[in-house]
Amino acid sequence: MEAIASLSQWKQHFPGRWLALRVTGHDGGGEPIGPLLACEPSEEALLRTLRQQGVPQALVVCADDGEGREYVVLFSDLLWRSSQA
Repeated sequence: MEAIASLSQWKQHFPGRWLALRVTGHDGGGEPIGPLLACEPSEEALLRTLRQQGVPQALVVCADDGEGREYVVLFSDLLWRSSQA
C-alpha cells in the first residue's frame, strides 16, 4: 500500500529536495494529499525520473521554503518526442 501524506508532511520529511506528488485529495484545510511519486536532489533529475517512470502528471514542488516553486507537470508523448528532435 502506498503511503499517503499531505504536501507539508512530504516537505518536512524531505527538506531541500524536489518532490513529485500524485494528488488524490485535499485535507480539511485544502492542502493537497497523496502518495509521493519521486524525490530527487534537483528539478531536472526529478523530471527525468518522472518521464522514465511514465508518470502522466504530478504536482512538482521544491521542499525548500526559500525556493517557492510549485507547479503541475503534464507529460505528453508527442511533446516529449518533438523536444528531442
